[in-house]
Amino acid sequence: MSYDLSVYCPDTPSMERVLLLIDNTRGLSWNKGTGLFDEPSSGVLVQRGAKATYSFTVDGPFNVIREDLPDEVAAALPSASTLFQVLVEGNDESEIAHGIRFAKKLAKACHGVAFDEQRQEMWPKSGMGATDVSPSHQHGDVVEFAWYCLADELPEDLPEIYVNLAREYIPEALPIRFGSFYPYQGDFARDGIDGLKREWEGSAAATLVLKTALPVKSASLKYITDPLMGDVRVMSMTIQRSALESGEFRARTKDFFVQFAIEIGAFHAHAEVIPVLPNGFYADIFRYSSTTCTSPSARYQWVGLKAHPQWWMWFGPLYVDMIRPYLTGHVKEYPEGIFHSWTESPSDRRQLSSLLPGPAHAWIPNEYSGVYENDHTIEPTELAQNVPPRLREARMPVNTPNNLGE
Repeated sequence: MSYDLSVYCPDTPSMERVLLLIDNTRGLSWNKGTGLFDEPSSGVLVQRGAKATYSFTVDGPFNVIREDLPDEVAAALPSASTLFQVLVEGNDESEIAHGIRFAKKLAKACHGVAFDEQRQEMWPKSGMGATDVSPSHQHGDVVEFAWYCLADELPEDLPEIYVNLAREYIPEALPIRFGSFYPYQGDFARDGIDGLKREWEGSAAATLVLKTALPVKSASLKYITDPLMGDVRVMSMTIQRSALESGEFRARTKDFFVQFAIEIGAFHAHAEVIPVLPNGFYADIFRYSSTTCTSPSARYQWVGLKAHPQWWMWFGPLYVDMIRPYLTGHVKEYPEGIFHSWTESPSDRRQLSSLLPGPAHAWIPNEYSGVYENDHTIEPTELAQNVPPRLREARMPVNTPNNLGE
């Protein structure tokens, strides 16, 4: 579990000022670079009580510019230039309240604002004018795109492939800022494709995040080398569902979806509609997460196809012959694979399930999917019985026990 809060300040307060605030807060103490993290730069661990129990982490300061700010923050504090992050990490939800209180205290001390990333709420609220937020910025259902590849087959020019295809099909997906942590330090207008590639090749983090233009909410590229990961890499993109109701934008996105899969050698890809509640949380988050195609404990070991249908799917050469006999709906064959869709406009899991013959009929036989204890568990108890041999052979990451079934 992680609960994230951002504190935006109009000047440039130092971490020393934060430490002083912790020291002056009854019941709190701090311990830098120990416990959860190995490096001092990872943030300050805040402990609570006589037993010095871990409560939350304060990270920063980070420089921010206006385009980094949430709309609510930009309207209320346009002079914000510094960001601290208060992260409540772990399984003890009771610590969230302590993290929120400290974030508000820090915001008050630096004459700034605290922003709750989960609820998309800002503090303080008093004295603020109404924020003009266009419908395109409001919460709504999203479509999550994912392309799965084998690391040893991933092209070395992947950033160029992404940028070139984005320019051709969906310019909204071009990176504006990029990096492995927020606020993203890479500036595409300044650093160009060479800077993007250097960041992709050189970072020790797991994911390169791309900040994009709406209706593309974000994108990410997994790094080609990472000793903590297995053989599978996943590239992702999130687009507002409402934008894909437009036939013109949907056609351009479909071309990008297919061509990106072809050019990076994806063995599987999918686009799945994820309903979002008015408060910004995903509806049925555990149900959607529970069929993830990677095992959290195995860090990107291939588990199998999702047991529930997704709006769009791509199957590369490893899967084509195995999967073709089971595909219904709309199928288009390419020399490099198969594109499959169920409906013209975006449809979520429940809508797609209604197109199946009945509850007893899945879109794919059970042996192609991982086995889960129930609908609320995230990690599978067994891998899919029927997967392409090359994926079955994909090695585990170093120092990670294989506690899943063979």
